[in-house]
Amino acid sequence: MKKIFLFLLLISNLGIVVYGQTPTPSNYIIFFDFSSRIENSNQPQKDKELMKYIITNFRQKVESMYRSGYIYSEDKLNILFYPDLEDENILSLTSSMNIDFGGRDFKTRLKYFINQFPKEGNPKILTTFDKVYEIALKQNPNYFGSNIYDFFSYSVDNYLKDGYKNHIIIFTDGYMYMAGENPERVGNSVGHLEGSILDPLRSSSNWQKDFKMGDWKIISSGNKLKSNTTITLLEITPDCIQNSLTPRTKIKPLKQCPDEYKILERLWTNWFLDMGAEDNKIKVVRTSNDLNGIKSVLRQLF
Repeated sequence: MKKIFLFLLLISNLGIVVYGQTPTPSNYIIFFDFSSRIENSNQPQKDKELMKYIITNFRQKVESMYRSGYIYSEDKLNILFYPDLEDENILSLTSSMNIDFGGRDFKTRLKYFINQFPKEGNPKILTTFDKVYEIALKQNPNYFGSNIYDFFSYSVDNYLKDGYKNHIIIFTDGYMYMAGENPERVGNSVGHLEGSILDPLRSSSNWQKDFKMGDWKIISSGNKLKSNTTITLLEITPDCIQNSLTPRTKIKPLKQCPDEYKILERLWTNWFLDMGAEDNKIKVVRTSNDLNGIKSVLRQLF
């Protein structure tokens, strides 16, 4: 009995959590839209500040699982975008846009942590993200869209993990568009959210009624998400831009459209609900120059 007590005491001192009390690790999947939204004058600064906030909170979460020279965290984080940018260095850069403690041997995690989060300078993943962002800025407006639809239809399962709290964070302006690749519109079931598609709802005196009666929705992805998955969509930018002969490359309001955010919020939320996400685990966040509100939403994921 005495030996058992000493063994349990040793485990406690090492910081190992008793069986049944180990917190479920988190898996953060950040899907980034590098399309024309980043040409908005202050968008790069906002995006980078929010990404830094996410990485800082991730680091602090991992650090909280440090005990007696060991890191017990199994958390994961990926930054993704699709399609790839055309650059000779892009593959080497994107291969380092992930952090994975769960996939590492327990004894090597502390060394891995020190490597990923050096005392001097930014975390490696942030440095890489900034480099990719600069490449995207140089390629716009020739970088056509960001295929969020395809990601949820075919790729998201590759990143969702069993035994984890899966958190999907999407940086987008809310206008789903991927030239020639999203499904064609069938009635009010749409594969794109851009141009004049939403005009019937924009001009409606009772868009909620017309939305329901017209059965407006984003075409089903045909996929089901794992249980215990949260989705945070930020930061929606209601711009109400109509169709034109040239691609939309600048984000600037062209007409009054007071219900645009609410319409987009309903479309996106229903799409995620169709994939099995729970309503209380879906957040669709509106753009703001004051990032404190957006940060408070993100903080809840940590």
